[in-house]
Amino acid sequence: DRNAERTWAGAAIRLLRAGYPSSSDEVANWAICQRLLPHVLIAGEHSERLGVESRQSRWLLKQAAAYLRSRGQLGQCKLLAERIVASAEQDLGGGHPETLAWNDILGQIRQALGELRGRAARELHEYTLAGLRQALGDDHPATLTAMNSLALARRALSDLHGARELHELQVRLPAQHLGVAPLALGAAGPQLAAHQLAGALEAGQHRREGDPV
Repeated sequence: DRNAERTWAGAAIRLLRAGYPSSSDEVANWAICQRLLPHVLIAGEHSERLGVESRQSRWLLKQAAAYLRSRGQLGQCKLLAERIVASAEQDLGGGHPETLAWNDILGQIRQALGELRGRAARELHEYTLAGLRQALGDDHPATLTAMNSLALARRALSDLHGARELHELQVRLPAQHLGVAPLALGAAGPQLAAHQLAGALEAGQHRREGDPV
């Protein structure tokens, strides 16, 4: 019966939650993540259908999505990100920081797949960043990641001034947060990005004035 289904679905989610690596994007954990992935997907479907352990199910889907992204499997990663956003919207609302952060991540994935471009990408990241800044402040890791997403979207539209402004803001934020954002810039972080954009803007100014670069 349905009560038994809910009991077993909840037990499966809790068991997987206990055994799934929290650092699923690390190479050392890929083997176990791959073995558990089919079980996570099936248990997550039952959780969504029956409405049990939704928070723990989202945690598992997030870890699975991080694993798939680290392996470059963006198509499947996008499907999980969509499920995470839908679950968070239903449980927490569209303006909740968790929903906003995963909308931002979903936007990143869609951009990498070539499904989201130009002004549509910029508008999505503007929306998520505004919500995260209001809810969490500028120096929260989720806000910093969204800030970087918007900077990259602006850069793709040749808005170098706007991108540089965001990267320079990241540089001025408390240092303890800069290690967790932004992922897309790699280890160099926003300081190098701001420096590179400053050089590009200066070179562009020289070209407009007719000076040698």
